[in-house]
Amino acid sequence: MSVRAVSIAGDNLPITDGSIQITRNPLVEAAMTGRGGEKVYKGLYNTISGSFGGAYRPYKFATYLNDMMKVTPPTYNNFVVVDDFGNALTVATVALTGAELSVKAGDYARINFSWVGNGPNPIAAGSAASGDYSGSIPVFSNSYIKISTAEHKANAFTLKVDRPYSADDFVMATDIFISQSLYQSGDTNVNGTITLTQDVKLWTGIMTDADVGTTFEFHFGTACVYATNAVLTGINESISGRGLIQKTYNWSCPSNQLSFGV
Repeated sequence: MSVRAVSIAGDNLPITDGSIQITRNPLVEAAMTGRGGEKVYKGLYNTISGSFGGAYRPYKFATYLNDMMKVTPPTYNNFVVVDDFGNALTVATVALTGAELSVKAGDYARINFSWVGNGPNPIAAGSAASGDYSGSIPVFSNSYIKISTAEHKANAFTLKVDRPYSADDFVMATDIFISQSLYQSGDTNVNGTITLTQDVKLWTGIMTDADVGTTFEFHFGTACVYATNAVLTGINESISGRGLIQKTYNWSCPSNQLSFGV
């Protein structure tokens, strides 16, 4: 039996989950005779997308995150998923469109990426090997958050990046049924949440100018994520009987003020 594996541009990924979704829109000719719909033509590939994720290993995934935040981010050739029998499904070119990084008390740090692709690659056989899982991963006991210069008690925090890309640049007079390009189709958004522990007082000035220009540091073991000029955008506080008071803050920062250290 073969080894299940996922690779991107030849980089074998130490992950838990990987997926590819491909759909195509056939052209069905409408007809008044017979049953109707008796002739079908090849159509365009309208959805080629997927995801991959698992434990956050900064030495492996910080590079992808930093590349994703560049003015002109790279695309990657050959995203490959291999099953138990060595069969490989390969997408020719992909662009990363989203990433979500999180950690909470009692868990290890997790990362998940999403991508959009530019066509299946039926010519490339595709191959992937098991990723290197030997490197350590950050866990809750060595993860924490700093705001400005002060460390704050929190039991969870998340960071999410959305950078929309589309693959609907089609052209006539060709038998190529995939998009001619992958292109950015909207603004990059960076946001996240911070959940405070029970004994931390509610932060004041949640919606005032005092929150503009704050620096958030999310520490994952020896690695760190820096979000400068960040703003707090909302709060969700809930109380139920004598249970824990839930205090979750939403935050956002400019897309050019986010960086990932190893």
